[in-house]
Amino acid sequence: MCLAGVLGPLALPPREARAQTASEIASARQWFAEGLVREEKGDYAPALDLFRRAAQVKKTPQIVYHVGFCESRTGALVEALVDLDNAATLARGAHMDNVVAATQAELTDVHARIPSLDVRVQGDVTPARFVVDGSAIALSMLHSPMPLDPGDHTITLEFASGGTATKTVKLVEKDARTMEIAPPAAPAVATAPPPTDSASSPNGAPTSPDHPEQPGRSSPALAWTLTGVGGAMTVAGVVVFLAARGKESSLHSACPTRVDCDPSLESNYNSAKTLNGAGLALGGVGVVAAGVGISMLLLRPSASTSTALSVTPRGFDLTTRF
Repeated sequence: MCLAGVLGPLALPPREARAQTASEIASARQWFAEGLVREEKGDYAPALDLFRRAAQVKKTPQIVYHVGFCESRTGALVEALVDLDNAATLARGAHMDNVVAATQAELTDVHARIPSLDVRVQGDVTPARFVVDGSAIALSMLHSPMPLDPGDHTITLEFASGGTATKTVKLVEKDARTMEIAPPAAPAVATAPPPTDSASSPNGAPTSPDHPEQPGRSSPALAWTLTGVGGAMTVAGVVVFLAARGKESSLHSACPTRVDCDPSLESNYNSAKTLNGAGLALGGVGVVAAGVGISMLLLRPSASTSTALSVTPRGFDLTTRF
């Protein structure tokens, strides 16, 4: 039931707890009048926006009624239920019987159209949080018909265990649905596998395929890496050292006496010294690395041998047992 043309012009009291300015009152009256025109044409969404703007200035019974009326026509039935009930309370206080009658008629229509959803939890578990469409809802709303607007809704229950359960539902007008949600299953507790009896070598080290290398045995990959890198560094050192000798030879040819030499030869002399030092260093490190790698390969015991290093009165003794 639309009250346009029934309630008459909007009357706003001149003063309240916060007195409205003349501009606010004039604007509210204009928004209300424009809203009535839109409402008569069936343009409920723009009319609702105008009525809500007027209600921000002053919530009169007429304005709140039209807010609820347009909400019911745009599908916002839950909001319409609340606003129409507020309009009836305000109208009774102002002794506006025509507004009370119109509000009651609209409330009856909304109650008949609004869908409801009864969310129930299976078992004796109580969720820690109840969420509908992203908003937390009081847990007391569980196991009770809950009014919702027509459309799609997402229901989520969160439990103290950290698990969640989510369901979706599509409601239409006049629906009365019941949804049961089962708590999530408890996570499985990981258990360690029982120990297995694996064959062991005489010294207690496992000899299963998972433990191919026994303690004290060096890795062949490391030995080959040291040998290869050491050899490469040795070759590089020789090349650099020969380059230094070549520069020194050219300096000797340019200034045999090494006295009163051309100053421009000084950079070549410094370069030769640098190359000479670098070559010796690279070669020395390379020889040591290659020697260690070769020694590891030669002295690496087989799977049936063991090697022990001990200190004796004569010095260090390397013993191999088969």
